[in-house]
Amino acid sequence: MEESLAAARGRQRADLASDLSTFIRFPIIAGIIVSALEIELAMAHLDADHLGALGGWALGAGIGLFLAGTIAAIRRGSGLRVAVRQARDRRRQDQSRAGLCQAELIPMTA
Repeated sequence: MEESLAAARGRQRADLASDLSTFIRFPIIAGIIVSALEIELAMAHLDADHLGALGGWALGAGIGLFLAGTIAAIRRGSGLRVAVRQARDRRRQDQSRAGLCQAELIPMTA
């Protein structure tokens, strides 16, 4: 992610820095907090047989938030989204060119 931030220029660099330092970091931090609260709850109930539904859901949600935020940060920082969009645009251009070529081959009959 640091390499892509260093390589970016102008508005693209500002958008990337803003996304990585604010929006994408939020689920990572929220996941850490929820997981920490769940671990604290689990440590407080060591003598109990089970934590209950809330305990399991909180731990799963915390880990899920953390992983989702990490994946989003890696995808945004690596430029994968841009590469996928460029490949899709090239494919559309190729399809439209092929359609034009086929239209030119169809004879006009009156």
